[in-house]
Amino acid sequence: MICYENTYHRHHRRHGSFTLTSGILADEPARDAAAGSLVSGAINSFTIAAATELKRDLRINTVSPGLAADSAGAIAHLFPGFNPVPMQKLVNAYLKSVEGVVNGQIIRVHE
Repeated sequence: MICYENTYHRHHRRHGSFTLTSGILADEPARDAAAGSLVSGAINSFTIAAATELKRDLRINTVSPGLAADSAGAIAHLFPGFNPVPMQKLVNAYLKSVEGVVNGQIIRVHE
């Protein structure tokens, strides 16, 4: 990990964590969302691989949210059949990633 060793490790505190966000499209396709599926899947794969290379007790995880209940009214028509996820479940996933002990995990929050 050439760029990580020289950049992120130098500026990130020991025992810190990185939390990325992908999405349900890595696991559940939606119409006209192939690019979103590609990006979400790539982020998930990157997380798993990068976790094996991080040093200094750094951690990396990805939260993969489903359709957030708070925004379902505006975009639910783009995701027919997807169940809205309560916001507190999404918040808890981020807390688990940032403050917990997991590393290299895809924390899926799909209702």
